[in-house]
Amino acid sequence: SITISGGVPLVVTIALDAGAYVGSNADWWVLAKTSMGKWFYYNHAASSWFPGKIVTYQGPLFDLSSFEALNRTDLPPTTYTFYFGVDTIANGVIDMGDMVYDSVAVEVLPVK
Repeated sequence: SITISGGVPLVVTIALDAGAYVGSNADWWVLAKTSMGKWFYYNHAASSWFPGKIVTYQGPLFDLSSFEALNRTDLPPTTYTFYFGVDTIANGVIDMGDMVYDSVAVEVLPVK
């Protein structure tokens, strides 16, 4: 986990080495949860974040060297946990038994 001051750019990037699974259909999840329990998802088509837990992309896996999912300086102070996961059952539902994911927690402090 990391801590940043409010007003400092928070940049979240994701990457994926699909390995032997290149071309396999999957759900791609890019989610954020606040310390207050609110969930947000990244909508790939709109290139923006929205409330809720909805799949970001459904389709074949491919190598992703680096994708910037967030770059903001105006997030309210709280702790955010960002998740990037791949679920090998492409059904729009989080299937934890078939999910591989990683996460990072970021505490955003109030602006001084």
